[in-house]
Amino acid sequence: MCGWFVSLILMSRLSRSPWFWVFLLILSLATYFFVFYSSWASREAFLIGDLVNPRETAFGTKARSEREFKVGIKDFNSGKTPLVVQTIRETLEKTIAGQSLLAPTLVGQPYRLRFDEEPFIFLDFYFDTENFDLDKANAAYRLRYRWKSTPDFVRFINGGRNRMDLPIRCELQCKFEREEHSDGFSVSREARFEFRDESQPFSILYPAPSSPWPFFDFLRIARKGAFEGQIMMPARDCARVLQRTLGVSQVNLKSHFAVLDIRTRFHVLIKTPWGSGPMPDDAFIVTFDNFWYSKRQRRLLEVDHHGGRRGRLRAINNVFREGGAEIEFEFERNVSSKLDEILSAEGSDRKVLQARDAFLKDLTTIKDATIRSLAARSIEAEGMNVSKIRQVSRRWDSVVSKIED
Repeated sequence: MCGWFVSLILMSRLSRSPWFWVFLLILSLATYFFVFYSSWASREAFLIGDLVNPRETAFGTKARSEREFKVGIKDFNSGKTPLVVQTIRETLEKTIAGQSLLAPTLVGQPYRLRFDEEPFIFLDFYFDTENFDLDKANAAYRLRYRWKSTPDFVRFINGGRNRMDLPIRCELQCKFEREEHSDGFSVSREARFEFRDESQPFSILYPAPSSPWPFFDFLRIARKGAFEGQIMMPARDCARVLQRTLGVSQVNLKSHFAVLDIRTRFHVLIKTPWGSGPMPDDAFIVTFDNFWYSKRQRRLLEVDHHGGRRGRLRAINNVFREGGAEIEFEFERNVSSKLDEILSAEGSDRKVLQARDAFLKDLTTIKDATIRSLAARSIEAEGMNVSKIRQVSRRWDSVVSKIED
């Protein structure tokens, strides 16, 4: 009782001091901002526990196997692009017309070639934790934009907002469980969430957000892993990777690099019983990528926010550094997915297993022929297993080291 009485007297005396009320106000404001910041940080966090919750449905395209060779070109600069593209095309035409490939004999149909004459543009924002925990676990999480051509992209980034200037695609991707083999060959799984009416959960009744998908807004969506409260399948797969490797309930993701990819693509087609999707005859995709990277993403956000009215980029190299070039030889999912599905359901179906092996051997033959053709024109290329995010991280570290020295 005595202690309570003394406390009451002290409080009465303190309350007469103006400094007491100043202190109380500061304490109240500090408490309010702490609670507000905690709530805000939670809303911006990648909530692993929520994303992997099995009671919640995830939307998008389920992860499918991706098999590809990655071939890096040494000492590349953009001036070599026409020669590289010409070499790839001539090699493909000659190789698929030859007698050394296996799948045509197996299915009784020839390979055919279709190519995209004009390169198109990908702009990828790569996300990871501060310590690159996804990359350490052989996973990648990115938000991808696509433009039909380089001029379209340049006009957009400099303020063009006509229909032809806008990006034509926006999607979220997670690549994980990447297994690296020899000669640049790798096997991984990839899940997607596409912002278009033809993809889940969108429809005519629930239309997808339309282009241009503002950078700031959609980077925030990617960091959270959910769109309008709906979990996106790539976010769930990456959350599972982080849960398994870190054992935490949430992390903060940041976009470390923006990678600009100028891509020329060739399609190797063949009619088979296993075709699926909108282009069922696509067996292989061969892509030539001249890629650039940037750490100055704030500049991109500012340009997008102001519609290019401030700080126009005008030229790609104002914000991006050239990263290099590579060729990818991919066993296209339009054929490979059906083969995998049959083998998974029926076990070792001899004919299907023989077909899958034949396609992979043909892909190897095409890759080896392309490397030899490039070497004949004094362009050195070799298989490598280094993702773009690792390549640009190393290049950036090298740039920083030179500046510090």
